[in-house]
Amino acid sequence: MKRNSYTYLIGLVLFVALIVALVFIVWPSAHFKPVTEKICLISSPLLAIAWLLHQWRTRRSELLRKKPLERMKLVLAALIASGLVMSALLSVVILLTSRTFSSYATTYEYATRGHRSCKGIYVFDTELHKDIKICGTNGADRQGWVRVEKLSGPLGIFVIGTVPI
Repeated sequence: MKRNSYTYLIGLVLFVALIVALVFIVWPSAHFKPVTEKICLISSPLLAIAWLLHQWRTRRSELLRKKPLERMKLVLAALIASGLVMSALLSVVILLTSRTFSSYATTYEYATRGHRSCKGIYVFDTELHKDIKICGTNGADRQGWVRVEKLSGPLGIFVIGTVPI
């Protein structure tokens, strides 16, 4: 496919839109259950090892010509990339498999925007047994009560939104 064709341009725009939607909509709203975290921690290195073995089998002579530091960089990059791919994949699976709607009232604490995080609120989720950060809520008060609306599934929850009480 030529890089100056409309087919390539449309595909590229759709790919970028998908990545933007994943990063800004799905990842902040999907929260893993402990079993899903373990699945991600186990399958990410396995995915990296499988990719590295495939690279070794198909491009052995190129890999042997590289310096040991370059090979180490390749291994670390594969581990990081496989972690990102598995978390994105599991977040989409959580979004697609979460079908049980529920809501609960809980106290919240306002969380300011950090250098690499969004502003929102911290709430304790009883299903996950941990504090979760819900991004994009307009909490004017530093503390208070909020109703959390979520979709639950076998691998985690997907937060739909919050309503101040």
